[in-house]
Amino acid sequence: MIRRLAAAVADGALVDWAEVEHRLPPGTRERDLAASLKALAVLSSPAPVLAGAWPRTAAGVPAWMWPVVALAGLHVLCAVVGVVAGGAGGPVPLLLHAAVVLSFGFAGGALVLGSIADRRAVWLGGVLLAVASAVCHRYALSPALVGALPPAAAGLVQGLLPEALLPTFLWLFVSDFPRVVRLSRRDATHRRLVAAATVTSVLCLAGNTLAALRSPRAPEADPAFGVLARNHDAGLYWVALFVPCALALAFAARRSRDAEVVERRRTAFFLGGLAAGLAPTLAVVLLDFLFPPFARFMATPGGVR
Repeated sequence: MIRRLAAAVADGALVDWAEVEHRLPPGTRERDLAASLKALAVLSSPAPVLAGAWPRTAAGVPAWMWPVVALAGLHVLCAVVGVVAGGAGGPVPLLLHAAVVLSFGFAGGALVLGSIADRRAVWLGGVLLAVASAVCHRYALSPALVGALPPAAAGLVQGLLPEALLPTFLWLFVSDFPRVVRLSRRDATHRRLVAAATVTSVLCLAGNTLAALRSPRAPEADPAFGVLARNHDAGLYWVALFVPCALALAFAARRSRDAEVVERRRTAFFLGGLAAGLAPTLAVVLLDFLFPPFARFMATPGGVR
């Protein structure tokens, strides 16, 4: 039992300490070790831990996440309404598009809303919500909707996109998955990389928002900030978002070597699935930006299909 308790505390999992104390006789070495582990759990918990009580709120969710969740949820809802209303088709069938949007949005929201003590679930939920926001953009922010809004509102809805936070969420997640505490210079490097990803997200979000506010009908045409707009032909917005994401996946693969064997296998399996989901989009964006022949091919009807 002590091994299981130690693993749970190290992983940030919830423990029913009242039941633990009930099972372990007083005055034993196991009871003393359990008391020490409970003290560690209390010190490391983001919210007070009450004996025998389970927290009922998402204590592990930072306050700034709630506007992101609300905005991403609104985008998903608008996209579903747009699909149901018979939005213009594209390379992906409408029903399949709606299914992808709903799956990412529901999974991301469930992870954020259902998290209690594990911040990794919050960051992974943020990744899924950012992906859902990007996928549903075509229908959530259709030209008809944007054109019906006042210029200032049109600029805000086009500029404030949760997808811009994808590098931040992904780096926050991989910096704590697998969970390895080294207490060395490498941890300081991790923090600097997370800060760099956050700066990148903020710059993309700010650039796209300023371009949309200055030119609500065509943000990419703004002379000052248009090059940072989501739909600009140069693609700097997407490159700035996806290069840190590609580095984050490589960083997680390298970092998994420091984990224990069981954690290493779990990490390899999980990150393999995450990389498989993101790699095609990352590859297309980077190839489109770095290789002009590929960009010309993607601009043709055959490339879009």
